Amino acid sequence: MQARVFAVFVMLLIAGVPLELGAQSSAKPKAADPATGHGIKCLKADGKTPCQNPEVADLNKDLKDLKATFSDSKTAVGDSQSAVGDAKQTGADAKQTAADAKHPIANAKQGIEDGKQTGNDAKQTYGDAQSAKSDAQSAGQDMKQNLADAKQTAEDLKGIGALALKALDGSLNCSQDDGSACDDDQTKALKAHAAQKKPPITVKREVDEPNN
Repeated sequence: MQARVFAVFVMLLIAGVPLELGAQSSAKPKAADPATGHGIKCLKADGKTPCQNPEVADLNKDLKDLKATFSDSKTAVGDSQSAVGDAKQTGADAKQTAADAKHPIANAKQGIEDGKQTGNDAKQTYGDAQSAKSDAQSAGQDMKQNLADAKQTAEDLKGIGALALKALDGSLNCSQDDGSACDDDQTKALKAHAAQKKPPITVKREVDEPNN
């Protein structure tokens, strides 16, 4: 009887070994601790109250949605460039109108006055078109700069795997896709992104503190 009980115990023990190994292999790698002075904290809009799970979940969602947002900004730049092209065409049309208005009008005194007025109107239209072109070009430059900033932010944030609260004071665990700690550029981009949210979220970095 004792031999039978012992055999059953050994079989259960052997069966449990692969289950334990399987559980260990499926576990996610633990995020490495950040380098000394590079820890981060998440605070709510008042800059004092520690974040809770909803704020962190919102930031995690932003990380997933970042690629879609980046794609939309490219479309916006395309629209701005199209507006510059339209402004150039309007300027060319106004120049042609002004040139046509300068042609002499024989035996029509009133027609000459009308022609002068048309020329003045054409010049005004051309001036307005030039102003619209300048505004469109300025908007295009701003959009290009915004795109460059968004691209850099995407580059810095795309490697972040997940954020998680690790303490009640709002301390965050920022891990990359491979489980290693986020680097300086990534936490800096995270701070900039969080500050732009409505309401804003404050990401405090130890490295930015005066004593560091």
